[in-house]
Amino acid sequence: RAVVGFTPPAANLTAIAAVSVVSADWVARTADAYHHGMTTVDTLWYHMPFAARFVQEGSLTSLHYVDAGALTVFYPANSELVHALGIMFLGNDLLSPLANLGWLAVALLAGWCVGRPFGVAPVTLSGVAVLMATPGLVATQPGGAYDDVVGIAFLLCCVAILVNIEASDEASRLPGIFIASLAAGLAVGTKVTFLAPIGALTIGVWVVARRGGRLLEGSLWLFGLILTGVFWYLRNVIKVGNPLPTLNIRVGPVALPSPTVPKPDSLARFLLHGSAWRHYFLPGLRLSFGPAWWALLGLAAAGMVLGAVVGRIRVPRMLAWVGVATAA
Repeated sequence: RAVVGFTPPAANLTAIAAVSVVSADWVARTADAYHHGMTTVDTLWYHMPFAARFVQEGSLTSLHYVDAGALTVFYPANSELVHALGIMFLGNDLLSPLANLGWLAVALLAGWCVGRPFGVAPVTLSGVAVLMATPGLVATQPGGAYDDVVGIAFLLCCVAILVNIEASDEASRLPGIFIASLAAGLAVGTKVTFLAPIGALTIGVWVVARRGGRLLEGSLWLFGLILTGVFWYLRNVIKVGNPLPTLNIRVGPVALPSPTVPKPDSLARFLLHGSAWRHYFLPGLRLSFGPAWWALLGLAAAGMVLGAVVGRIRVPRMLAWVGVATAA
């Protein structure tokens, strides 16, 4: 049931156009993969080798070194499990180029559901479509085994469920929180970088919990999050004693085991370097987000800040703060 908002007819046409454009681009890339094979770098480097090795060994707990380093060995691999299932049932990777089209559909559906309670579903759907049509995602996600779209889809599902349970009856609140936490755990188990938004979201769920029910809702959230998100990190703890071995985790005098992995310099080190902006940051932003990157990032930033500062509904305001924290 819509609680606020009104969507003009033009919004529906805009959403149809946006979804059509992004779908056409992704389908074309997928068709190219069926003509020439999956050729994207990370697909061939470790995503598909992990999936194939899962099937070959019949095990999910082994550590797979696909090169001389240890950079990818300890990554979570929920996305690779989907590809492994296709390989196991068919004996080849015929279904793998199609997988990310499915995750695109999930992400777009979640985008629609985010705006549904407020009567602006076409607007939120268009927002997701714009993101999925950016050059950085179009060049890597369709027709391969990259997992960014998988994590985004799970994160959007989690957000959509949280938004909708706030507009539903009380009986659906606890089951909704639990299901949202399962989606959050799946995002964490897909890509390490989703630890940041899910960590912020965990704090947010605790903050907006109903008075008198904070302990129950928070515990239910953590239970679901651990249930679907801990497996790969627990494997790392058992194997090497560190859930994130590529990070130097230290608490006081205690340091967890960590392999020697080349680590990039901090982004903050170069933020005040004019040459870095001219030669790397600005060209990189254009390459990843298109020629209108400044408008895309500017509108996203404005939306998050306005939602965090002047938002009147608890969950959307919390989600805006989560967006700000994740961006930082």
